[in-house]
Amino acid sequence: MSLKTEMKDCLREHFSGLSDDDDSFNFDMEAAIYWFCNDWHGGQNSELYGILSRSDYRPARSYASVNDEPEMVTYMYDELEVCFQEFTN
Repeated sequence: MSLKTEMKDCLREHFSGLSDDDDSFNFDMEAAIYWFCNDWHGGQNSELYGILSRSDYRPARSYASVNDEPEMVTYMYDELEVCFQEFTN
């Protein structure tokens, strides 16, 4: 199982009341994963950097961090920090 799949599974489990078939839910997941990888990757050879570089998500030019995203994205980002603490230490 890939790390990105594990991230999505973590978010689906924590936010199970939301529909995974919903485009906005999937978009928010991609945004949260993007910012998590952006903030915590360990350089070009890290797995998080690989996920970041292959992401289809591109933040708006005015967005400098996850804090510029809608509230749901920040909630998801926070959950990724809980689920994947090994990257944040």
